[in-house]
Amino acid sequence: MRITSLTALALLCVSVAAPVARAESIVSGEPSDNHTTRATSHLGFTGAREATEPAQPKTEPNGYVQLGFVIGGATGGMYDAMALEGGVRLGRSPFWIHGLASKGNMMDLDYPASSSEYAELRAGLEVRSCSPNGLWCGIAGVDAGYRRERLITMIDSVHVDEEVLVPRFGLDVGGDGLRFRPMIEFATSPLSTRGDGIALSLAVAYQF
Repeated sequence: MRITSLTALALLCVSVAAPVARAESIVSGEPSDNHTTRATSHLGFTGAREATEPAQPKTEPNGYVQLGFVIGGATGGMYDAMALEGGVRLGRSPFWIHGLASKGNMMDLDYPASSSEYAELRAGLEVRSCSPNGLWCGIAGVDAGYRRERLITMIDSVHVDEEVLVPRFGLDVGGDGLRFRPMIEFATSPLSTRGDGIALSLAVAYQF
């Protein structure tokens, strides 16, 4: 009877000690071997999946439209104008077809104008070279087109209709959609001896 009582007491101690030891392990934050193996396997699978997923290439634009302000000197004097421009990329190359239509007024620095007009239509080719992140690009191009100038003051009258060749250089700066484009242009008329012109422009563009 005494041996039986001692045996029962030993079994009771074991049955109480086992849950207590398990509870202490949970409270102390020590994971079991099964949990550790499962977490290690999950981390390994996630790392392998991230390593095998290819990086998505940056989407390059294929066209743009822009509206800007131009001020410069032409054959008949100074002018300011609003310019609407656009471009389309040639395939995946760095070359773009460029077009421009501008409308504004002529001005005389010495005498007020009683009547004035400035208009220009051009088309040409431009090339862009951009930084790896596309934040900024350099632009160089040349246009050919037609220019119309009208300026009447109290002592002079200017009427010019001529073909022009316009080399262009500038920057294209901004994000994926909205861009800013400062430019400098040098206009010359191959069929005229009246003189050349230079202009500065700043435009807001949207590329797509």
